[in-house]
Amino acid sequence: VRCYMFGGYMPENAAIEYEGNIQTGDLLQLKQGMMLVEPNGPVQVLEADNEKGIYEIRYMSSNYIVGVGRMDIEGHWN
Repeated sequence: VRCYMFGGYMPENAAIEYEGNIQTGDLLQLKQGMMLVEPNGPVQVLEADNEKGIYEIRYMSSNYIVGVGRMDIEGHWN
């Protein structure tokens, strides 16, 4: 079954929430195909609420700021 999201292919792990601890200032990698605007690289965490699983992030490539949830996060940037 193929599922398309925002004009692209939705990743197989789209429904899996990231379980790691996230802090303000961390660099993260988002799942490809989960965002309306792809980040094209790492994103920086501006605000983190690990209890609720919501984060305000900034795309390093364009300074675009948006909120994301644990479901959108692939992991920490290596």
